[in-house]
Amino acid sequence: MPEYQTVAISLAKNKLKLSAISDLKNHTIVAHQRAKNYYGAEFFDLVTKSGNNYHEYANQLNQVRLLYNDLAEVIVIGNNIFNHFKTRANFDTSAAIEVHKIFGEKRGYNNAFTSEKVRDEFNTCLETLKSNGHYQKLIQQELKSSN
Repeated sequence: MPEYQTVAISLAKNKLKLSAISDLKNHTIVAHQRAKNYYGAEFFDLVTKSGNNYHEYANQLNQVRLLYNDLAEVIVIGNNIFNHFKTRANFDTSAAIEVHKIFGEKRGYNNAFTSEKVRDEFNTCLETLKSNGHYQKLIQQELKSSN
């Protein structure tokens, strides 16, 4: 199964100390669409009670823009997704950031397949790419080409 690492990202200049989900309380948080349903009861309760301090956006470039424009203190996003949008942004992304791994190391996600056979073939091919090192090379190549 493909994986991504969900993280909380803040601007380094704000010196936020985030070591647990509960540390997000009282901060302005922006996340991807339906995020409150993915990261457990503690996250759901915290953001549900935060009122106007929590927003979700389907377009994740908006998260990155809000962070760098000081309109959100924290964004909840996949680490690779953040890097993808940061390198393609048409706005200043030079400010230093802090990556807070408060959601654990890895979280998987499911691809939408209408056929179990196609899904199984996809997963087999992906595992082959990971085991022979091509997966990591592709990621590095993509990051290098976007700079």
